[in-house]
Amino acid sequence: ADSDLKVTDNMTFDAPTEKIVTEQADLTIVGGFKMNSGLVSSNGGVISLEKGGDQFGGSLDFSNSTLKLNGDFVKTSGNLNASIEDTTLELTESIVFTSDTPLNFRKLILNDKTLTLGSEFTDMTFNDEIVLNKPEEQIRTNSADLKLNSLLTLDNGGIDSNDGKISFYSGWFQRGGNLNINNSVLEVG
Repeated sequence: ADSDLKVTDNMTFDAPTEKIVTEQADLTIVGGFKMNSGLVSSNGGVISLEKGGDQFGGSLDFSNSTLKLNGDFVKTSGNLNASIEDTTLELTESIVFTSDTPLNFRKLILNDKTLTLGSEFTDMTFNDEIVLNKPEEQIRTNSADLKLNSLLTLDNGGIDSNDGKISFYSGWFQRGGNLNINNSVLEVG
């Protein structure tokens, strides 16, 4: 979009009146991002957090949008609206994503990186097929739950789970890579 916005400094939202609504424009935050209150909303754009971010309150709405992360993201409070129908989670670096509530996304784009779920509450569901075909492409769930509504194709890379639940509702196809399910529940079908 012609109205894309790039912020090079740190950005902190501290009041309910502080808002950025991008609609279909892209927003790139190069510095740190802290959400204590307020709103960041996108409907059809890309929100890029180049140093990741921290959400302690407020609302993040990524409906029909892409959340692109180049650093760890921690959500301890507030609302993060991501839709299983139309929100994409994209990594540009290996990250740890921690959330106090389960999250749903349509698509995961790893870009040869690793997604680590940072707590037992960081359960994630992905609607579209996931293909892991590079050694660096990993999903480490630790004690969180991972639900895949479509087929997982595992050619390289892998999924590691310790004390969580892994659900492959459309099964998985494995030619290589690693599927490590330790002290976890595996649900298929």
